[in-house]
Amino acid sequence: MNEPGGNFAASPSGLWHGGIHVSAEGAGPMLDLKYGVRCLADGEVIAYRLDRISPTSRIPASGGQPELNVPYSTSFALVRHTLEYPAGNRLSFFSLYMHLQGFADYECEPSQPRPGYWSTQVEVTSYAQDRPHPASQGQPSAPDRAGLRVRASKQHGTIRCTLPHGARATIGRRDGDWGQVSAVEGPSPYPPQDGRFVGPYEAVGGWIFMGSEPGDPVVREVMPDSAFDRVVIPPHPVKVGAGDLIGYLGPYWHTADPAQPNRIVHIEVFCDGTLPAYIEASRAAAEADYHNERPILRIDRSVKLYAGPSVRQEGANAPRTAIVQVYSQCVLDALPADCKGSVDDDPFNHGKGEPWWKITSADSRYADITGWVRNRQTPAGRVTRESPGHWSDFEMFTDSDANNPTLFGSADAWLDYVLDAGKPDLSDVGKLKPLATGVYRAMSPARNEKEAADELLSHGANRWLRFRASRLIPRHRSEWASEESYRELFAQLVTRSEPSPYHAAEIERISKLAWWDEVQGKVSQPFPSSPDVFHIHPIGLVGNFINAQSCNCINYDSIWVPHPAPAYKDSQIVSWSHYRLPIDTSPGRIAGNSRRGGDASKGAQTKVIDFLVQKGRQYHLNREDIAMVLAMTRHESGFNPDAAAGTTSASGLGQFVDQTAASYGINTNSQRFDAEQGADAMVRHYLENKRLATAGGATGRNVFVMTYAYHHDGPSLAYGGKAISESKVMPVFDLILNNICSNVAD
Repeated sequence: MNEPGGNFAASPSGLWHGGIHVSAEGAGPMLDLKYGVRCLADGEVIAYRLDRISPTSRIPASGGQPELNVPYSTSFALVRHTLEYPAGNRLSFFSLYMHLQGFADYECEPSQPRPGYWSTQVEVTSYAQDRPHPASQGQPSAPDRAGLRVRASKQHGTIRCTLPHGARATIGRRDGDWGQVSAVEGPSPYPPQDGRFVGPYEAVGGWIFMGSEPGDPVVREVMPDSAFDRVVIPPHPVKVGAGDLIGYLGPYWHTADPAQPNRIVHIEVFCDGTLPAYIEASRAAAEADYHNERPILRIDRSVKLYAGPSVRQEGANAPRTAIVQVYSQCVLDALPADCKGSVDDDPFNHGKGEPWWKITSADSRYADITGWVRNRQTPAGRVTRESPGHWSDFEMFTDSDANNPTLFGSADAWLDYVLDAGKPDLSDVGKLKPLATGVYRAMSPARNEKEAADELLSHGANRWLRFRASRLIPRHRSEWASEESYRELFAQLVTRSEPSPYHAAEIERISKLAWWDEVQGKVSQPFPSSPDVFHIHPIGLVGNFINAQSCNCINYDSIWVPHPAPAYKDSQIVSWSHYRLPIDTSPGRIAGNSRRGGDASKGAQTKVIDFLVQKGRQYHLNREDIAMVLAMTRHESGFNPDAAAGTTSASGLGQFVDQTAASYGINTNSQRFDAEQGADAMVRHYLENKRLATAGGATGRNVFVMTYAYHHDGPSLAYGGKAISESKVMPVFDLILNNICSNVAD
């Protein structure tokens, strides 16, 4: 989708643009913006800024137009991610979400979900009824000293003090329903025992329970003043999952028409100078690994598009591609049925046939052409399957960026171009800086270098050029660290032209948008040591690494569990339960937030769902079987691999008690809470229980009802499993059937 004001990697004004825009008027109509901006991959928020109220720019009256006061957003979130392939070869990269809406917009929409990474405070409510121990045995505690206990450690730790009603605590770390206090304000804490002294900072470093007791919240979240209008660096990076809420589109006026209401988000991905070595090692490993998954179809230049899905259906004057294209398997799976050819009869005698795909490409004039390609083309080999580790057709550029934020070799060359100075060859490739020249030549094989600047700046209007741009990775200075260079550029512009009414407002806005210096050196490492960074197209990156089984085939929004189950009370937790075990939060592990069912990020739950579908295919389950496995897992654990019961030893995705788990080779805690191993055991246990249901005479829909009954009760069927299956599990089974594709089992 073309976003005229924000395509990658060049803006229409001749400046570098290291990200993409999504606006309400541009790509917005093709998206469901009510769900907000979502995180593109698992990671951790390392910095953010939240406007209390979006600042405004004053643009003086001019040319008969009245004075304007127009809002813009400086709110952003910065997320750090890690790629690792092969083992030991790691890359840290960062995603930026800029111009998010401010806090006032959330207050206007109280039902709108809020991001989970904000540094909120919690305020003790009247439902908290902990009291200090009495001074002597048999004496009641003072009735007006109710509040919330602070413990030295979670669960049963020594009581440090009690926070009174109305006291506020800043939470530094969270572990399920527990939070570690990093600061307190408000009424002074009560001592653990009446008559003893407690200092005002005794709560700092302790842990408080933040759930409900019994059923009513003991704390409510509030936003401290320190959370607004400044760059916030959490004391501990806040984990976020792929698909988690980051925010919503915020206001941002355009210089072309400041009065026109406009809401956007700028999404950007960047990384430091370790990228070339990482990609080199990744490509070498992918080339050597002949057995790895190759979910990407690559179609080279000069490939004939056949008239039909067979080597015998070339047709007359078959058109040839003039561009390189890549398709992830999920995109191919989503093609209409009439664009999917059946597996052929192996005309090249390679041991198996291949399917055909009907695709649209472009000729040398960028006109659309349509036809069929074989999944692998031999003997020419110009249609191939690639793995994400190949980074197919991604190209890095490290040429000189000169010392200005434009695409031109000098500020004067840029000014000549934008002011149309009447000089010869204003758009010639020789006017561009070396870095921009390299990007331009790689982007456009069919080019006119006399019009290089025009073609580069207008590339967003051509979808084939936009696609090629999504594989280009230029290294240049971040615009969020370039306040001074922009200021100098505008100063030169003013000396050569009549100042526009928005110039002063734009310079002020640029200064308020900058954040690099406030983040660098203050966030935890790794973070780039220099603002000269590689910029990667966000959609190009995600499209290269997206799981083929995680798109289009499953409606995750309707299946995942957004609200966790209630926490167990201390009095309910038995000694043989796994509920109190600490959660393994090792990097890359699919982890829950607590032991409660459903208390895992959407990204983590999505990966669990994918594992269950993958294992279902491995064991040859049909579509209804897979839906039932998903329904049962959702009911048992809420797709939280770290879920555990407090009253029994039930744990993991299937909530197997220890004896059942052992029968599937699950004996250690690492096995018990491993997402992939849990998915495997869940599918195997499902097959065994389905066998029991069928052997017991169940038919039709009742097979699924009884399969869960056996899962819940065991062979005795004596614990109400059938009633639970009919009332709780089967409605979820129906929901899931309506939200998975017909070929999910293929």
